[in-house]
Amino acid sequence: MKTQSLNVAMNGEWVGTLWRAANGAMSFQYTATWLAEPGARAISLSLPL
Repeated sequence: MKTQSLNVAMNGEWVGTLWRAANGAMSFQYTATWLAEPGARAISLSLPL
């Protein structure tokens, strides 16, 4: 299986990308644009900024 990705949006704004590696490991990265927003917030308590 190849690495898969999913773009994540909140209120219509792209906030980050979720990746799933071939071995099943998952990771998430917020976009630099989202992190620079004054009102930026985490999409989940388990995924802090």
